[in-house]
Amino acid sequence: MNDITLQLNLPTKTFQALQAKASERRMAVEKFILEIALEYLDREAKLATGRAMLRALPRPAKPRAAPSDLAAKHDDYLMKTP
Repeated sequence: MNDITLQLNLPTKTFQALQAKASERRMAVEKFILEIALEYLDREAKLATGRAMLRALPRPAKPRAAPSDLAAKHDDYLMKTP
């Protein structure tokens, strides 16, 4: 895999926050930013997979309306065998 060099122009506060977090992990800011980017891409790939799985599920049939007397006769409906 070929590496590509990238120059980022970050606001000072953003860079300082990244620098502080990288320091907590005892790593260089550049490596920390790369780690964040890789984690983000991995998370997005997992979300995309999950979304695709949800879209692949069959759509439910037209929802059935509950009987109008459901509240009054809920015990009768629960005890009824199909």
